[in-house]
Amino acid sequence: MATIHDVARRANVSVATVSRYINQNGYVGKKSKEAIERAIKELNFVPNNVARTLSTKKSNLIGLIIPDIKNPFFPELARAVEDTAYRFGYTVILCNSDEDPLKEKHYLKVLTQEYVAGIIITSTDEGISRETDIPIVALDRAPKTDIPSVTTNNKLGAELAGRFMLECGASELLILKGPNQLTSSEERLEGFLKAVEGKNIKIHVVDSPYE
Repeated sequence: MATIHDVARRANVSVATVSRYINQNGYVGKKSKEAIERAIKELNFVPNNVARTLSTKKSNLIGLIIPDIKNPFFPELARAVEDTAYRFGYTVILCNSDEDPLKEKHYLKVLTQEYVAGIIITSTDEGISRETDIPIVALDRAPKTDIPSVTTNNKLGAELAGRFMLECGASELLILKGPNQLTSSEERLEGFLKAVEGKNIKIHVVDSPYE
């Protein structure tokens, strides 16, 4: 397997020049650039992404932390993230937190150490804080911190669901609320209760995990 030293010898340039070309972090003259490109093609040279990441402190990787890929909601979400990332030249690393805050923090630390370009997270911790310069965005569950988020309108969605139940003639309803620590669970309950407020209907609320 060809190395960066082989490319430098074939192109008749220094290893440092080849490194600057690969990492795009310095000037490389036109003739040297063309010679390096020919050498890479002739030698079928594949740059070492690990070495390049350590050198530039950047990568084309995006971390995706979700609670559980077996939850029917998340496979479609993960696929959408992966497809979009691919179109822009990025690769996704998938991590399952299993709704465990300690496991979630572990993955955040590992992804930071890998110098990922960014992290997308559906967090189990509404108090999750930014402890790195790497861009982070929350998905589906909005934390009560300064981390930006992309979510659905849980309150309105649950309110519409409640109205639909009333229109169907329901007189007694059971609400499986979801985990207490999630803002999405609280928002959905709030929206549902708003829909049935003042109605002659029995409501039973059960706190339950997403299993």
